[in-house]
Amino acid sequence: MKTNKFKVEFVDKIPSNLKDGILYVCISCNVIVHRCACGCGERTVTPIDKKYGWVMKYDGQAITLRPSIGNFSIPCRSHYYITDNNVEWLESYQQKNNKKGLFERIKQLFKK
Repeated sequence: MKTNKFKVEFVDKIPSNLKDGILYVCISCNVIVHRCACGCGERTVTPIDKKYGWVMKYDGQAITLRPSIGNFSIPCRSHYYITDNNVEWLESYQQKNNKKGLFERIKQLFKK
């Protein structure tokens, strides 16, 4: 099921069976794991370490992750921000490339 808002669960170890709509935060592992927000069920692993690029902000109630979550290596290719536990959907990598490709094809037609 598509997720538009996550709940946060701090854990000592990432569970093997993830539930939709839960951000599993393991501070000792420096990682946040969740099922993809699109509803495809794929596991999404985000290292919370500036060395890998992601930063987590927690205000006691909600989490914000930056930069965006880009699931470009799984079939859904979903792309989103998590801001105060809310999912902010972004254009997928595939959608961007399809638009770029279409634009290039149209340009070629007008060159003839």
